Amino acid sequence: MKKFGLVFLLLIYAFVYSQSLHIAHWNDFHSANIPYIMSYNGCKKLVGGYAYLAGIVDSLRGIYHDLIVLDAGDEFLGSPISSIIKGYSQFIILNMLLPTAFCIGNHEFDYGVSNLVENIKKAKFDIITSNIKYKGKYLGLPLKRMVIDGVKVCIIGIIYDNLESSTLPENIRGVEILNPTKVVKSIVDSLKEDVDIFILLSHWGVDNDKNIANEIGDLDIIIGGHSHTVLNTPITIGNTIICQAGSKGSFVGFLEADVDTIKNVIKKFTYELIDVYPEEIKPNELVKNIVDSLENTVSQEMNKVIGILKTPWERRFNGESNIGNWITDVMRKKFKTDIALQNSGGIRKNMPAGEIRVRDIWEIVPFENEVVIIKVTGKQLLNIFMHYPENKMDLLQISGAKLKINMNTGRLYYVRVNGKKIRRKRNYTIATNSYVASHAERFLGIMAEDLHVIRTGVLLRDLLIEEIKKEKEVYSYVNGRIIIVER
Repeated sequence: MKKFGLVFLLLIYAFVYSQSLHIAHWNDFHSANIPYIMSYNGCKKLVGGYAYLAGIVDSLRGIYHDLIVLDAGDEFLGSPISSIIKGYSQFIILNMLLPTAFCIGNHEFDYGVSNLVENIKKAKFDIITSNIKYKGKYLGLPLKRMVIDGVKVCIIGIIYDNLESSTLPENIRGVEILNPTKVVKSIVDSLKEDVDIFILLSHWGVDNDKNIANEIGDLDIIIGGHSHTVLNTPITIGNTIICQAGSKGSFVGFLEADVDTIKNVIKKFTYELIDVYPEEIKPNELVKNIVDSLENTVSQEMNKVIGILKTPWERRFNGESNIGNWITDVMRKKFKTDIALQNSGGIRKNMPAGEIRVRDIWEIVPFENEVVIIKVTGKQLLNIFMHYPENKMDLLQISGAKLKINMNTGRLYYVRVNGKKIRRKRNYTIATNSYVASHAERFLGIMAEDLHVIRTGVLLRDLLIEEIKKEKEVYSYVNGRIIIVER
């Protein structure tokens, strides 16, 4: 009888003081509003699309009335409609999905902070910006507190603190980014006596999520973004669960966590990355109609075929790429410069051989970057090449030069500009994009204020479209412009 009573009491304890939280999440959607083909292990599959992602969320909401829906940032930039109406397309759609919380990503600033402020005013959902201030005030909410089936939850939202490295300076004028770790620690320390579960929406990348979990042990769940990491199984550090769901709406993450509300810990959890396969999902028809309506406003122009790609374009971030060679060749040819440079991170997608549509170029170079001309001395140019190892994961693609370099030691074995040695006292011209010029210290090893920059008034995207129309058939190759020595 005593044994039965003890078991009964334990069951009562488990029932009263144990509750479940259900979380659906995604990140880095990049305005991939319509389904697209993804290649994986040699297989091609139609994935994504906001109507189908919304369909999954609808199904989960139908099962779990308490579902927490989280978006970890970077809704903007990636499709023509987002660029044309400066991200408002994403707020229209999110106003239909009504996520529980959304944190700002770096690409939300790509059309300027003033534009972002106007979009935020139209939002019908909560935007958490715990470490972002604009003109002295939080851009959104500093945090969000809620009670779900007796579980007291606090949602915090952060972005990384070197935002200036990811956008043009004018896009974040008046923006202050507070130290994310200090902000999170301050919130957790001040509220932990009255909060059961802390959820961090983090647009900082998975490595930094692991670091902050190590530093702040009272964080329970981190829903991450920025690094586009596919975590089939969450990372656990201490009592912290770290999740991330790839990018472009190819997955919805679903976390079910059993919470002990006395000890304020998650006792156990289950997790699934749900594939967003349109042929297997009933779409949210309202979202589908909105997406179709938005796309129809631009589809006639964007779907025009302007040329044929004869060789597939393949990006590389840490080496020479054929698409990087083609883009820089086009810039150098148009403006008759000695060389041309393009950051690898500014080339946003690969492309198979076949028809090239206007849409494809908008998706490959979605930024509003202008082609600029930089004048440098031979000595400065040599220093630019010696600076290459500082950006070995966002290498500058090049036209008009060849170099051989050790990315580990920084040793420059060989460099030629148009087949000739660099003459230190001679002047040289470089065509590049305005982002590289604005971040000259990072990419070129030269302070931006020390550069002589000439604006051309030509958007890189427009230049590439014009060139494809002229070429009609586009070939591009890797031909030994950048030789990397590993030892």
